[in-house]
Amino acid sequence: MEISGNLAPILGSNLVCLQSTHLSLLQDKRLLQAIDELGKLSAKHSGNKNPLTSCEKLISSGNVLHLVWEYDSEKDVSRLLGYLKVGRKQLYIFDKKMNPYEGNFKGVGTQLFSFMMESEHVDKPGQLAFDNPSATLLSFLAKKFYLDDPIWQNTNFVVFPQLSHHPCRRIRRQYQKAAVGWNMPLAAMQQPRKYDSGNKTQGL
Repeated sequence: MEISGNLAPILGSNLVCLQSTHLSLLQDKRLLQAIDELGKLSAKHSGNKNPLTSCEKLISSGNVLHLVWEYDSEKDVSRLLGYLKVGRKQLYIFDKKMNPYEGNFKGVGTQLFSFMMESEHVDKPGQLAFDNPSATLLSFLAKKFYLDDPIWQNTNFVVFPQLSHHPCRRIRRQYQKAAVGWNMPLAAMQQPRKYDSGNKTQGL
């Protein structure tokens, strides 16, 4: 997704964390529209009828958008390469024994995911819960982080065995000054699904 000009004065670094308040204050409508288009492309790729990510939904939900982009000085365009959407929820999860608990492109995906974990103060990806992850995301987690044992919850979330051994704790967000002077934070059972290029399935 391309936008004419350099977004550095607005976004700062090529890896940026946008809170809902930041999106509501953005004056550059082209950037908002580009994020919406990314959400539509993501929905199309995942086979969803409607996009799950849009600026309007991000602003109303309070979720955080981790965005990676680059600037092409020869063409004077900025390209949005990908994003991760992160939110905080109180979940009741189950392990494999049904015990309840409370609680690729040029390496861009790995770079963005690592930035998200650092911003959210997450030590290991197995400490996260994933909302209705696509087969592509599950394959990515298995390949890059050796998370190949997903546990599907009846809320459409996926967790991994490591989460049940991680103590729940509240995390106070850390703040740093952004390029434009913002205070930016660093932060129903289903059928078996195929992942890892269709070679594996995960039941409930």
